[in-house]
Amino acid sequence: MKPKKHLGQNFLINKNIVYKIANSVNIKDEVVLEIGPGRGALSLALIENAKQVYAFEVDEALKKYLNPLEESNNNFKVIYDDVLNIDFNEFSKEINEDKLILMANIPYYITGPLLNKIKDTKNIKKAVIMMQKEVAERLTATTNNKSYGNLTVTFNLHFQIQKIVNVKRTNFYPAPKVDSVVLKFVRTEKYQNKVNNQTNFYEFVNAAFKMKRKTLVNNLSNYYKITKEETIRKLKEIEPAFETLERAENITLKRFISFSNGWYKWLKKHTLKST
Repeated sequence: MKPKKHLGQNFLINKNIVYKIANSVNIKDEVVLEIGPGRGALSLALIENAKQVYAFEVDEALKKYLNPLEESNNNFKVIYDDVLNIDFNEFSKEINEDKLILMANIPYYITGPLLNKIKDTKNIKKAVIMMQKEVAERLTATTNNKSYGNLTVTFNLHFQIQKIVNVKRTNFYPAPKVDSVVLKFVRTEKYQNKVNNQTNFYEFVNAAFKMKRKTLVNNLSNYYKITKEETIRKLKEIEPAFETLERAENITLKRFISFSNGWYKWLKKHTLKST
């Protein structure tokens, strides 16, 4: 079967990488959601150990590869639908499972929306995803790195993220224009429990990175419509050692949590005084 360009299909043809993905998480007796099974290369490896594999595939033309797997394995079921239409929280209730593992080799164009679906589905405890190298670098970046940004901070709040393997474009048919990386996500409450309000945290981080070349003070001042002097004063109240020329890319996750918590405490008081 010829891969369909409009669906972003690139079939993984290196079995060693398939097994590295399958073995990156212990799936014995676990329920696995597989996104984009394609011709079933990864599915075969997952079926061997998982209690149940639910595969989501948008292309019904792949039934000729996947139907035989369904027929010969009671623990494998394919759902033919666009995964972006699936509410994983509702699906978790339907199958009566509160602990899910997600495995995905996906078209690059759905990486962002899928990552957000995973983040917002607390029953997905672990995920292993192959993605464009550039996105993987942003997710795993450290401070003082040009790849460090909103995406880094937001997802490291929810997950411990680990690189599993680099995947050259030559491991696919047809070969995509960019290389890939497989990342493992393990959900953690380590930092989430320290955030006073998650919506406020997201807003603060987004404001901080609004213009990456500008300082944190400039970005916050512009976004919240307050003077730079007031912005500096409030940040120094939260963290006395704060350097006024720091950029968002210098700020660790722990510091973002501290700044966000303190900022919105002040903002709430400031708003109340103004009304």
